[in-house]
Amino acid sequence: MALASIGYWGGVITGSHDPDAFTAAGIANSIFDAGAFSFAAWVMVLVRVVGLVEDGPVSMRLVLIALGFGLLCAIPSQPATALALAILGGGLLWRQEATRRGRQAGLLLLLLGVALASRFLSPIHNMVAGLDGRVVAWLSHLAGNEVTLSGNVLTHGDFALEILAPCTSSAPLADVVLAFVVIVLYLRGECRRADLPWLAAALLGSIVLSEIRLTFMARNYVDYHWWHYEGGMTIYVLAELAVAAFFALLAVARAGPVAAGQPA
Repeated sequence: MALASIGYWGGVITGSHDPDAFTAAGIANSIFDAGAFSFAAWVMVLVRVVGLVEDGPVSMRLVLIALGFGLLCAIPSQPATALALAILGGGLLWRQEATRRGRQAGLLLLLLGVALASRFLSPIHNMVAGLDGRVVAWLSHLAGNEVTLSGNVLTHGDFALEILAPCTSSAPLADVVLAFVVIVLYLRGECRRADLPWLAAALLGSIVLSEIRLTFMARNYVDYHWWHYEGGMTIYVLAELAVAAFFALLAVARAGPVAAGQPA
């Protein structure tokens, strides 16, 4: 667990574009850029480190797996870290002797790995960019803007907007799932099948917000700059978090608390 944590945050800091990434302020900015829910997920994992599995003798097979996992975490590559987190989280969910705390930690680690891996799935996001372009072109026509579409490039007058992987509607979905699960686990201590419709609603809300933002960005350079770099970007990020939190709170309220006798 310690190796996975070091690998994750080490990758966040070394992958930062901040010229002073290794100063105290640079490290703080890198952690902030990684996302509040990523940080919260790691805090929740670390407080569950003790008691992940039932006490018992450790097999040689498990020792070898742990050594292999440690080597994977030592690779200075974020894709390798994402794979290691997914393996560790999936292993905790799979093991029958995992405690309730262990399953909670396993789910969080798995989602941290998926969220990290999502940043390197550009081919998938690029395919979604074409679909986003069609939706934005349709919304723009409804708003009275004559926008033309060619692949993932939208043209309005003398301004052209190319929808790249980080701005697609699919790019934030893994983070939305992570935020939703963090809130539900914190408030109730477990995720249930009854939460799935609420999670689907949060994902749909995220997609709608992305399409609206792209539609505003496609109007002209001034709007693009504001929604991509300035206050519009802040509004968009806060709205994404609000959507995830809103539907997570609804899921907890509608599905009910943890049954009596079950520790949170």
